[in-house]
Amino acid sequence: MSISLAEALQQVKLEAGKTYRCKTPELLIEVRVQRRPTEPSALPEADIMLDAWVDLPHPPAVGAGRSKLVQPPPPTVPDIPAEDET
Repeated sequence: MSISLAEALQQVKLEAGKTYRCKTPELLIEVRVQRRPTEPSALPEADIMLDAWVDLPHPPAVGAGRSKLVQPPPPTVPDIPAEDET
């Protein structure tokens, strides 16, 4: 009967922040223990900027304008050379 590494490590008392090493004839095994985060890492509140960091000037007022609807110009057709011209 074989157990998985995760099952074996759950049976051992490990301390967060420590590194455990084990040597076998062919391998050096290293296990680093870290605490599982309780919630996804959020942006620290001190890094949230609520004030604008740049003051953009208001555009100058220009008067009223008139517009009229016109047909757009026809598209330009590109000159595609024939295969024998290349």
